Amino acid sequence: MKMKLFWTVLSILVLSTSMQAQKKLKGEGTIQYASENDVETSILLDMHVTQSRNCIKMDLLNGAMQVVIHDDIEAKDRVTLMNIMGRKIKSIDDKDNAEIIKDKMAGPSTEIKVYKDDVKNIAGYKCHKVSLKNGQNEMFCYVTPKITLDILPLFLESFTVDIDRMGGYPLQMIMSEEGKESFKMTAVTVSPKVDKSVFEYNDEGYELMTQEQLAQLGLQGFRY
Repeated sequence: MKMKLFWTVLSILVLSTSMQAQKKLKGEGTIQYASENDVETSILLDMHVTQSRNCIKMDLLNGAMQVVIHDDIEAKDRVTLMNIMGRKIKSIDDKDNAEIIKDKMAGPSTEIKVYKDDVKNIAGYKCHKVSLKNGQNEMFCYVTPKITLDILPLFLESFTVDIDRMGGYPLQMIMSEEGKESFKMTAVTVSPKVDKSVFEYNDEGYELMTQEQLAQLGLQGFRY
């Protein structure tokens, strides 16, 4: 059950950091998230966002897996580097594939409820609660209107939402299964600065694969 949850989270994580910019907002910043689960499903997520490039770094299974996503906003190109227990894999997505991904991720209309009176402080920001429901999928977020970046973090693309509808940017995301909390990601640090060195990468030794090849290897979390 835990590994099923892990692959579900990983699939959403890789697919839902969209290359398509949301409404042009303040533009730059760094947010570090951490999951509040056991080692088997643990995830550390660093989002480095600028108006021209994004870098999303993920550490999974207590370091056994690393995923780094590089987005070129203008070219709408994405390079994903995966180190899966020592096996290094690279995949590339272009503008046309990005549109296909976006279409496949868009599900039915999302029901959104905003709870302005349910508030908590996360990473120094006052956040209010938002519930998202899309068919059988349900999630709770705590969002702040003080942060407005051009890319939404994991999970949210599958709920077809945007910052305006939620009333703020999510600093905590809670997945629910059968009415019970199953996974939680919370922002640990938030900074308006971005270390530009994160946009440099070395892909030497990485094996280039298509999404079809990844699927044939049984890497369900990386399949579109």
